[in-house]
Amino acid sequence: MLKDVTLVLFVIFPLISVILGVLFHLFLYNWRFAALVPSFLLPLVLFIDETGFAWSTFQANVDSWFLYGIAYAILSLVSIFVTSAARKKNTE
Repeated sequence: MLKDVTLVLFVIFPLISVILGVLFHLFLYNWRFAALVPSFLLPLVLFIDETGFAWSTFQANVDSWFLYGIAYAILSLVSIFVTSAARKKNTE
């Protein structure tokens, strides 16, 4: 169990999503959009860690998991595009 969930939810997970996007773009260029999947699943890991996997709790939190997962996937996608633009600028 984590003591400060807001730190993880609003600081650490967004940083992990950005780092995943950059690393997938730099090292796995053909699979760069695969970084969206782990970024989308990050909130699910937090909710399962906090509450344990109870079906009723999962049903209550599925909407917040979906919204936070989409937000983290968008952050990862933006980091992929920024990294791509920076690499193109450096090669010109």
